[in-house]
Amino acid sequence: MLLAQKGLERRMSNAFQPVFIDTDIGDDIDDALALALLLCSPEVTVVGISTVFGDTSLRARLAAYLLQVYGYPDVPVAAGQAMPLLLRHAPSGVCQAARAYPGELTLLCFGPLTNIALALQQEPDLGSRLRQVFFMGGTSGLFWPDWNVRSDAYAAYRVLQARLPVTMIGWNVTAPCHLRSGDLRRLKLAQSPRLLLLARLIAAWQADQPWWRSRLPGLHDPLVVAALCAPQFFRFASLPIQVLIQGPLVGWTIPRWLAGPTARSGLGGVFAGPCLDASALVRLLSTRQRTMWCYWQGCSENEEEEVR
Repeated sequence: MLLAQKGLERRMSNAFQPVFIDTDIGDDIDDALALALLLCSPEVTVVGISTVFGDTSLRARLAAYLLQVYGYPDVPVAAGQAMPLLLRHAPSGVCQAARAYPGELTLLCFGPLTNIALALQQEPDLGSRLRQVFFMGGTSGLFWPDWNVRSDAYAAYRVLQARLPVTMIGWNVTAPCHLRSGDLRRLKLAQSPRLLLLARLIAAWQADQPWWRSRLPGLHDPLVVAALCAPQFFRFASLPIQVLIQGPLVGWTIPRWLAGPTARSGLGGVFAGPCLDASALVRLLSTRQRTMWCYWQGCSENEEEEVR
């Protein structure tokens, strides 16, 4: 409780941007990395989390555990929908947070958009209460259907049709960005318990991967956090986006060529071209983790510099 209050006081003293997270944490490791980065970002305050797809209760427990370790046990976590979009009720947390922070709330969506589509169905005026929506999914170029849209294409279609201020960080942008072997070694050698937790989660994820898949974690969801907290890493363009919900290409997002809702798409990175440099994001993650560790421990400025 004391750590949570201390963290909230620290964040409220800075620029306060309330953020609600909808996540399928527990499959790929990038959701946990993204949540860790958010909890160490002074630009935002996490006001709630909902989980989506599959065993949402287990996902909620994992999110709550990570919040506990990072000193934010009071952030509410709700288990959301396990199945694609049906006529059900959305987790109340999304709507409650929007009512609590009208015109200020940012939604960060790391998984299928089922919960958000249901929230819009439950409260059609929800969009008017939101400041913006950041979504990891789709593509800003003809590529391949990503997991988040394909898992509930109709939900993605409904969210885009709602004409929300959506920023999509497409798979064609995030796919080249991953941790490297040197990054993993540095995480294992870190003194911060929070970085060591991430190293253990990554090791568990690696042990569960099939032989043909890379053991280097992708940074799909952390790029969504970076787009919000460090937009200088990106360049953006407004593109018409259409999600296909019928036929053999269900789940494909088609930009530019078909009429559809306009979404802002992250198209570039620190260096030239659409391939973002992972090292810049890793430095952002590591620096913020270590700075937060020093804060909890009451380090002096010199000690904090040494930790960095």
